[in-house]
Amino acid sequence: MIKRRLSLLAFSLLFVSSAFGSYLTCPDGSQIETELKGSRELRKATEGLKIEKRQMRFDDLPGWSEKSDPESLYQAMRNNCQSKRLPVGWPPVCDSLAKSSPANIHALIESHFTPYQVVVEGSEKGKYTSYYAPYINVSRKRDEHYRFPIYRSSGAARKLSRSELDTGALPDQEALFWSDSYMDTFFLGVQGSGVGKLPSGEKVSILYDSKNTHNYVSIGKTLIKCGEVPAEIMSMPAIKDWVAKATATQVSRLVNNNQSYVFFREQAHNGNMPFGALGVRLTAMRSLAVDKRYVPLGSLTYISVPHPLGEARIQRAFLAQDIGGAISGGIRADIFAGEGDEAEKFAGNMAHNGQFWLLEANVPTSRD
Repeated sequence: MIKRRLSLLAFSLLFVSSAFGSYLTCPDGSQIETELKGSRELRKATEGLKIEKRQMRFDDLPGWSEKSDPESLYQAMRNNCQSKRLPVGWPPVCDSLAKSSPANIHALIESHFTPYQVVVEGSEKGKYTSYYAPYINVSRKRDEHYRFPIYRSSGAARKLSRSELDTGALPDQEALFWSDSYMDTFFLGVQGSGVGKLPSGEKVSILYDSKNTHNYVSIGKTLIKCGEVPAEIMSMPAIKDWVAKATATQVSRLVNNNQSYVFFREQAHNGNMPFGALGVRLTAMRSLAVDKRYVPLGSLTYISVPHPLGEARIQRAFLAQDIGGAISGGIRADIFAGEGDEAEKFAGNMAHNGQFWLLEANVPTSRD
């Protein structure tokens, strides 16, 4: 499962805070009081939101008539149908999909679904971020170059904090891989999955398995609150630029505000994308991480949000196939951007407000 997934900054990094409750430790060693919320506090703060669903027509959806990229939408829906935990009304959809093709996927959706615009606490807009599967250099053996552990899950490990894990609380044999970069290892945990590149050139999928019991804390928001990076330029590239110029002590102080830690499992890499919380493979730019309290996993959705790398808008259907620790709220979603460098560029700059529609499967009545 991905998520934790918040997207490395995909500004989910901007929504969480101090593991210690009322203060943050800044990179310069000073401590500041904060009202920032950790992932647990954020979840509590978004309980019981007033959700309104306004029935619409497909012609009302901005960009729907363009029917863009039917192949990826068709594949994402086929993946969805591999799950046995789909919302009400999906079996007939999956039956029709098995007899269909990418060419008529939009017509199939129009015949089986009804769109509803989601309004939360009177607002039509909510926050969109993004996440991806990063590349990371790894080895199966520790040496002077590969010396940062990527741990597998165990019962004892889950009670340990990041500080304890980073200072050798576990024996070396508990490491699944060894990385050549501490921060790449940290960001792998933020993303929740990635692609390991072995010294031989072989690739391996490194997938989320579990996490420890500690609260997730935003290093992006910490940098803002500590006056290290201006809020208006905060992004994944901005965080990496700061890290590149900081001392090891400053980086350690920053990261240790976040005592949350992700454990991984290995899977052969065959070009396929990782699995999400729904239990099916994600599809780049068609899968979303959502708050399943408000959007059932497996739901078909539609979004309209500015593109982070240009003037165009992202206006297309997505499947709710994943969840994330900082993805809390009725209109709050994390776009899965895919794998590698281009996906990182998209995810690192994605932080926009946009609209959200839930496409509910039509359920025949007893008179139909």
